[in-house]
Amino acid sequence: MSVSKKGYITTKGIEIGDSVQKLKEAYPDIRMNSGDSNDGEYEKSKEDQYDYMRFEVKEGLVTKIKIFNLIP
Repeated sequence: MSVSKKGYITTKGIEIGDSVQKLKEAYPDIRMNSGDSNDGEYEKSKEDQYDYMRFEVKEGLVTKIKIFNLIP
């Protein structure tokens, strides 16, 4: 699933337009996947369960949320 408009909120309360600071507070163990802290991609995963959430950020704001499961 990929979301780029407001209206979908993650279980931790993150939606399109939220700040990187709010994202990091909601998911303290989130890690940078690419780019820099204000323009890039953050990832939260449960690799043992193949579950992933990725958050694209531009100018310090969440612009896209991707939630997916890899099939091993």
